[in-house]
Amino acid sequence: MTPMQTELNAPGVAQPAARSRFMEPVLLLVSVALSVFGAMIGMQLIVSLGISANTSIIGALIAIVFSRIPLEVTRRFRVLERQNLVQTAISSATFGAANSLMIPIGVPYAMGMPELATPMLIGAVIAMFVDGACCTSCSAARSSRPRHLARRHRHR
Repeated sequence: MTPMQTELNAPGVAQPAARSRFMEPVLLLVSVALSVFGAMIGMQLIVSLGISANTSIIGALIAIVFSRIPLEVTRRFRVLERQNLVQTAISSATFGAANSLMIPIGVPYAMGMPELATPMLIGAVIAMFVDGACCTSCSAARSSRPRHLARRHRHR
């Protein structure tokens, strides 16, 4: 056995299912809850320090810490694919809350025009939904591409 196989078969390490789906009820619930937590961290950093930290690192840390909580529910999150899905959700929520929502609200106040904060917030929320829809449709189109085409484009 290779060291990798031994590590994957070690007790306490969850074995991956056929394929993790983001719409699994537990994965979706955990992702939403941790994304709210990540969004609060992102807003706190941008408001108190004026910076937007590396959201990927924040998401990865939260996903790894969550997977190490010694509960039966969290054991399935020790699979790297599920950790990646949770980390991506947290990272996008942290970045979206900090850069796409807080900055459009703060700019009108900094310019002395607080009456423009509401229209800026509405525009930012609409832009986030459009961006999410575009990303979802692009990833759905890419995953439905025939394998021989996907392989050919990967080598370019």
